[in-house]
Amino acid sequence: MTKLVFALLAVLLAAAGAPTASAQSAAGPDAYAFFESLDAAGCVSTSVSVAVYSDARTAEVWFQQYDSCALAPGEEAPPVVRESSGTGSVSVRIGSTLDVARLRAAVPVVDRITGRAYTVAIDLTWRGVGEAEQTQATDCAARTRVTTTTRYARASGTAVAEGTNLSPSASTDGYLTRARSARIRC
Repeated sequence: MTKLVFALLAVLLAAAGAPTASAQSAAGPDAYAFFESLDAAGCVSTSVSVAVYSDARTAEVWFQQYDSCALAPGEEAPPVVRESSGTGSVSVRIGSTLDVARLRAAVPVVDRITGRAYTVAIDLTWRGVGEAEQTQATDCAARTRVTTTTRYARASGTAVAEGTNLSPSASTDGYLTRARSARIRC
């Protein structure tokens, strides 16, 4: 009897024009972290971004360093002394409830200024903070509904480039996320 009631309800909702879901797919889970630091002399500012895409088994690393002590008279912005980015294949573990993630990887990067290639050794752990939040977006023209679950997280560990830890303190921003999409009829 219960199956009959749910089947009848689904038919009525479809007839009324309400979106109904069919096939589903998932993306992620993924992890993101952003780090900022200043060297002991107060001169070199470092910004680091790490993005991990578990479906593609890849990690992207980008970082930039400015030397404010090398600011020449008349210059408005400190010179960039190093800016590197790269993508590498990784093995990552992200908890199903977006509570924890662990990444250990060696990601090849290229310095945009010098053209030199080297590797950033990454060993980071994300810990979920607070409750996961869910958002949903429906696009009837594309016949798709996407449900995204996001949990803010704090990442800590190391991202070492040429002997320098680019992430000496916990991340200033980070999160763990997962998306699911469903084909719908509107």
